[in-house]
Amino acid sequence: MRRILREPIVHFGLLAIGLFIYFQAVAEPEPEAVDDGVIEISTAEARLLVEQYSQAWNRPPTREELDGLIQARIREEVLVREALALGLDNGDGVIRNRLRQKMQFLTDSAAQALTPQTQVLQAHLEANADRFERSGTLAFEQVMLGSNPTEGDVKSALSALRDGAEPLSMGTASMLPTEVPASAPVQIDGGFGRGFSKALMELPVGEWSGPVRSGFGIHLIRVSAAEPPRLPDLTEVEDKVLFDWRREQANALSAAQFKALLTAYEVETPSDDDLNTLVVQ
Repeated sequence: MRRILREPIVHFGLLAIGLFIYFQAVAEPEPEAVDDGVIEISTAEARLLVEQYSQAWNRPPTREELDGLIQARIREEVLVREALALGLDNGDGVIRNRLRQKMQFLTDSAAQALTPQTQVLQAHLEANADRFERSGTLAFEQVMLGSNPTEGDVKSALSALRDGAEPLSMGTASMLPTEVPASAPVQIDGGFGRGFSKALMELPVGEWSGPVRSGFGIHLIRVSAAEPPRLPDLTEVEDKVLFDWRREQANALSAAQFKALLTAYEVETPSDDDLNTLVVQ
C-alpha cells in the first residue's frame, strides 16, 4: 500500500479529484431547476449579477437595471434549455471544443498549484539542459575581400594581416562593421547570414584566419573573444524552469486523468477492414 501511495500517478489522481471538487464548489451558480419547466434565480446568482455589473461599470446596478439583468438571465436559460432539448449541441464542434478546453483548464490548474522543491527544479534544469542553455558569444574583426577573390589574393591579404597590416587598409569597402563586439550567434547570423557564426566558432582566438564565406562574400577573421555556451544557474532561470516543469506535469496529469476516465467507457471503433476501405492502400 505504501508503495502504491508513492506512485506519481496516484498523486496526480488525488490532486485532480481535489481540483474537480474545488471548481465544482466555486463555479458560477446556474439557475436551479426544481423540476422540469421550473427556472429559479437564486439570491446567490442575483448577487453574482450585481458583482459582475459593478466590475464592468464601477457602480452597483439600480433596481431597474438588476431586474433587466435577471430577465436577460432567464431568457438565456430558456433558450439554452430549448436548444439542448432540440439537440442543437450535438455535433457542434465549437461547443465540444469549449467543453474540452474547460476540462483541460482543470488539469492545467492542478499543475499550476504544484510547488516543487528546489532540488526538483535543479534536476529538471539538468535533465533538459538544451532548453535552458545560454548561447555563447563571439567578438571579432573582419576584412571583406569581395565576392570571389582569387586564392592568391586571399593568401596575400592573410599574410599581410598576420604581419601587422592595418585591417582598415585591407579588403574592399562594405556596409558591414569591421569590428563586432561580443554577440550571440543569432545576432551574428542576422548581420552576416545563416551559418556564419558556426564557421567562426571553429577559428582560433587571437589570430587572423580564413577565408570564411558570408552572405556577402569572402572574409578574413580575427576572433578576439569567445565565450562557450553554458548552462545557467537555477537562480538565473528559475521562473522559466518552473514554467517548463509545470507544463510537463500538466501533460503527465492530463494523460493520467484521461487514462483513468477512459476506464468508465467501452470504446468501439471500425474494424481494420472497414478502415482500410477508407484510405488509399
